[in-house]
Amino acid sequence: MDVQSILDLKGDFVLTIVPEATVEDAAEMLSETHIGAVVVTNDAGHIAGILSERDIAVALPWYCRVLGETKVSEIMTCDVVFCTTETTVQEVLNIMVGNGIRHLPVVQKDKLIGVVSLRDVVGNWLGAISTDGQNAAGGQEPPLDPFSAGHSSAA
Repeated sequence: MDVQSILDLKGDFVLTIVPEATVEDAAEMLSETHIGAVVVTNDAGHIAGILSERDIAVALPWYCRVLGETKVSEIMTCDVVFCTTETTVQEVLNIMVGNGIRHLPVVQKDKLIGVVSLRDVVGNWLGAISTDGQNAAGGQEPPLDPFSAGHSSAA
């Protein structure tokens, strides 16, 4: 299974923010949309960084009361690790664990086309586990839809 399969299920909508936005703007965006990270893009739409809940939490003691007025570019992660649509789910997990991250932008031909989260990957994996602890797919790769394991789609 690859990242394209996950994007096919969850959609390819990507929430982005500009580097000049304030951390308060970004925090509101994260809170309102119930997501854990937002990709920071420049005027050309290229990835400039990524801002996660963790970035905000780590910056809080340093910036205190002025954190909300601080520009996203001052606290975002600049060296963004990303994957492509052909990256396998196992590779995504290896990238996430190896880099200590939970959100991975998906890039195709230098264009941001999605974000895969650890929740997306784990939700997929949990859908493959049956109640007896056996792989519901009979030893094959887990199904993409976490609700499809052991259920018929017929009405």
